[in-house]
Amino acid sequence: MSRKIAAGGFGSSLQREREYFHMSASQFRENPLNRIVADGLMRFLQVEKLAMIVVCTDSGTWSGTKKAFDMLALEYSMDWFAVDTLLTNVHPNDRDRIRHVMCDSSFTQMDIELRIVAGHGLRRHLRLQLEPDEREQSRKFGMLTDVTAEKQDWGAVIQSLKQPFIQCDGDGYINLWNDGAKQMLGYSSSEAIGTRVWDLYHPDDVDYVRNVFSSLVAGSTLDRFTCRITLASGNYRWAETSVQCQFDGADTLLRVILVLTDMSEQMSLQDSLESVVRMAHIGHWERDLATNVLTCSPEMQRIVGIPKRYITYDEFMEKVHPEDIPMLKLRTKRSIESGAPVNELYRVRRSDGGIRYLHSLAELILDNEGVAKRLVGSTQDVTELTVAEKQLHEEEKHYQNLVANSMDGIVIVEDGVWTHVNEKIREMFGASCETELLGRQHIEFLHPDYHDEYMEHTQKVLQGHPLAAVEQKFIKMDGQMFLGSVVGVPYTDTAIQLIIRDVSDLHAASQLLLKSEKLSAVGQLAAGIAHEIRNPLTSLKGFTQLLSNSSAGNKGKYYNIMLMELNRIELILNEMLLLAKPQEPVFKEHDMGEILDEVIALLEAQAHLKNVTIDKQGLSRCFVHCDANQLKQVFINLIKNAIDAMSQGGILAVELGMDGHEVRVRVKDEGDGIPEDIVDKLGQPFFTTKPKGTGLGLMVTHRIVETHGGKLQIVSEVGKGTLVEISLPQKKAN
Repeated sequence: MSRKIAAGGFGSSLQREREYFHMSASQFRENPLNRIVADGLMRFLQVEKLAMIVVCTDSGTWSGTKKAFDMLALEYSMDWFAVDTLLTNVHPNDRDRIRHVMCDSSFTQMDIELRIVAGHGLRRHLRLQLEPDEREQSRKFGMLTDVTAEKQDWGAVIQSLKQPFIQCDGDGYINLWNDGAKQMLGYSSSEAIGTRVWDLYHPDDVDYVRNVFSSLVAGSTLDRFTCRITLASGNYRWAETSVQCQFDGADTLLRVILVLTDMSEQMSLQDSLESVVRMAHIGHWERDLATNVLTCSPEMQRIVGIPKRYITYDEFMEKVHPEDIPMLKLRTKRSIESGAPVNELYRVRRSDGGIRYLHSLAELILDNEGVAKRLVGSTQDVTELTVAEKQLHEEEKHYQNLVANSMDGIVIVEDGVWTHVNEKIREMFGASCETELLGRQHIEFLHPDYHDEYMEHTQKVLQGHPLAAVEQKFIKMDGQMFLGSVVGVPYTDTAIQLIIRDVSDLHAASQLLLKSEKLSAVGQLAAGIAHEIRNPLTSLKGFTQLLSNSSAGNKGKYYNIMLMELNRIELILNEMLLLAKPQEPVFKEHDMGEILDEVIALLEAQAHLKNVTIDKQGLSRCFVHCDANQLKQVFINLIKNAIDAMSQGGILAVELGMDGHEVRVRVKDEGDGIPEDIVDKLGQPFFTTKPKGTGLGLMVTHRIVETHGGKLQIVSEVGKGTLVEISLPQKKAN
């Protein structure tokens, strides 16, 4: 828009001139219209050229800048000259008037025109603005402006330009069309003049151009835009349109000037770029803050689902998901106010009902005075990425839930350190919270026997070879050990994931199964042996008794010994048959004290032979629901074992007591004791510490106690003796 010079304001006019020329250095390079003004239109559309003069009325002299001398067609010199020298090239009809106002010290301000006759005879029109120096009334400052262009024939100058040049009125009707426009678009003057200027543009761009034109006439600072323009051939060409509105001194619109620049080549390159950004699902856009109109690239149109290249900001916001509109508006407003870049993720609803996730980046474009003009940005369709991230997040959450709720312990080990553990690991190792375990070395919880094995396995797992299940002993927080089954898989380049399962109970069950299998084998063996031996044994006993009855003297004594040994063999066979095919127990209420008294009486003689004193302690009477004969067998086995263990004699304590609803019997000897590693093996078939033992007595004892729903526990310390405790319920459990 051309500027209007106030009639009496030299200081403000000078400031405007300074601002204009300070601004023009960049605008001349950017705006084709200004380039034309600088190159070709200076002779008819010359913006006021700044030239300073100083006049001293008391001495009748003057001086000025070189530009002032050039405008006056005088040879420049820094000297002071008489006022008449300034008038040397002034038109004779203007000299007296200029001389009068320059030498009169009573005037306040002056704004007049004068004509300069150049050496070749052509005339130049100058405008002179004078005002007195506030500090020295006899001194006047003046500014010369070349207004020759305003005095020339505007139409003739326009026609002389090669650049496509269009002029229209405030309603958009074309009234001037030069040959440059005809060559570019193909329309003659008669075809173009009288039509609306926006009708020259692509149908999709007409509304946008109309809005731009209206905003320019209303005073918008927008000076150019790029659109497709229609050729006479029916084809389209990309063109940059530079626009300038010219007003007279009364702010009346004189004309609207449009200068076209062919942008086909640049837009061809842009189309190539569009292809690239289309493959990347990136659209670009520009929002004019004065008109609030968005210019969208084809890819931006496709992403958002809008049919037009130009839409208003409100029309765009109608596409945004309702839940995201307040946030997007607020943050965009803050970015415009603060100048900070826009960086937002939001959703849009397309006309086909689809929801797309968009990520927009934008920066604010300011004019030379720092006023925000446009918001330029790019928008990428990140729907697939966002959905994939959400799915990954859900899968990660699902995995974390699986890990957290897994029945197996899971630990992540990086560089030998525990970096993540689940709840099961915390329970397994007896920690009060997970932080007690994190950051600690894995080997702190691993039995030393497995350290080398762990290092070897870790290297293999990091190389991509998963570790099959291996059993290792682990150490809990309280120092207790348990047997764990460990599986290892790669987690990252520097970390592995270990899955640990406590198999202590499983191992115990396996051992119990093995023991059961041995017991079954022993039972089958015992049944076979008893069956094969019992029949001939019956015959031997019968004949030995006959011989014993018919013999006297020493022979009868020998026969009695033979009968005793045969009875011993029969007793062993009975135990073996009991093991092979246990008899169904007959449960009745019996006095445990009485059962113990009978067993002690039976074994007391044998105890005396070993110098062992049996001391019955505790309750004298205590009733329990049991099979008396089977319990007698249990106590006979236990007391006989205790007597055999006391090779040096001593006191064998048999204590009867009650603990709630349980009857407890303790048999404690003062023998040599049993090593810890052997105690766990007691009760296994054929395992015995006696030179002549069978290993069957304690096994039968275990079975009888379990049949009665009780427990048998053995505690022994080498050098101090052994304690065997039996707990039985007063009533047999159903």
